[in-house]
Amino acid sequence: MLPGTVKFTSLVCVIGIVLGVIGAIVLIGLALLLLWKLLTTIHDRREFAKFEKERMMAKWDTVSLTYIILK
Repeated sequence: MLPGTVKFTSLVCVIGIVLGVIGAIVLIGLALLLLWKLLTTIHDRREFAKFEKERMMAKWDTVSLTYIILK
């Protein structure tokens, strides 16, 4: 073997490690995105349910236009 050359098997091992690390980073990123999406969906559903409950509880006074004119 010549000085300064790398064996093919060690090159394959390095490529495998690099691809493994890149794949792990991508999978962790996707997992974090899915977790964030899940948490925001749960929060949004709770907020919307609260909004709907408050909207149903609202009591609006309806005043007819004839009442205002005759007053």
